Amino acid sequence: MTAPTYRRLEGFVSTDMDGETVLMSIEHGSYFGIGGTGSLIWERLEQPQTEYALVEAVRVAYDVSEEDCRRDVAAFLATLIENGLAEAK
Repeated sequence: MTAPTYRRLEGFVSTDMDGETVLMSIEHGSYFGIGGTGSLIWERLEQPQTEYALVEAVRVAYDVSEEDCRRDVAAFLATLIENGLAEAK
């Protein structure tokens, strides 16, 4: 079984505001603010990524244990999917 890949969904405008990524859905008129590792993950999701690749990118950028990183990345991906910002295939 192959690992799912995650990607951003279309329809969101994003910008950097003082180190935080702000996303806005023009269609729904809603916005989301993400910072730190979330901004890094959002940037990486411009192209399809596996969870493993995202975990490794975060671990390279931040001093975090693999266990904590896997848990946090999985939770963030679930939040993105729940809010209609990303999908897994």
